[in-house]
Amino acid sequence: MRYDRVNAMLVNDVIAEHRTIEQPERREVNDAAYLCLLRWLLYAIAILAFTWPVYRAFLNIEIENNEGWNAYFADAAMGKMPLYPSADQLITNNYPPLSFYIVGLVGRLVGDPVLAGRLFSLIAIVAIATAIALSVRRLGGSRVAARISAAFSVARISRFYVSYAGLNEPQLLSEGYHDLWFSGISNRQIE
Repeated sequence: MRYDRVNAMLVNDVIAEHRTIEQPERREVNDAAYLCLLRWLLYAIAILAFTWPVYRAFLNIEIENNEGWNAYFADAAMGKMPLYPSADQLITNNYPPLSFYIVGLVGRLVGDPVLAGRLFSLIAIVAIATAIALSVRRLGGSRVAARISAAFSVARISRFYVSYAGLNEPQLLSEGYHDLWFSGISNRQIE
């Protein structure tokens, strides 16, 4: 509480006397049915948000202009051409080669390196959500909290990172690997 020396009154009492807006009755946050409804709405939002990248991944069109660039180097990693071109050529590659080898190998199996990269991107979204759920559980959260965290992660990535979700781009592949690795390492440190 603050004390106003000039008027010798408690300022909080003055504020309380002059309140004209009544506070609305608040809904109980501990209402189980209400929380269950919110949880299932979040699950539905996550599924709907993830539907678009999954659908788009199977379209035979270029989504972003660097998908072809990544497919070119995935093919190069499979021995069709040098992965790192010579300095006199007008093309550069400063990416680490692991993603190109992985996408190139799976691209041979599915017949298209662009589709392979897109599939890895979708798998990475699930891997990131799984790593978040595992981390929440290991930090003491409940199973429901872990599932909500995973669903929120899927919805967030699918909606706000559209330039990576379902795209032949090694960024999400590396983040999914990193997040799963980190959640495994954190488990060892906690135990």
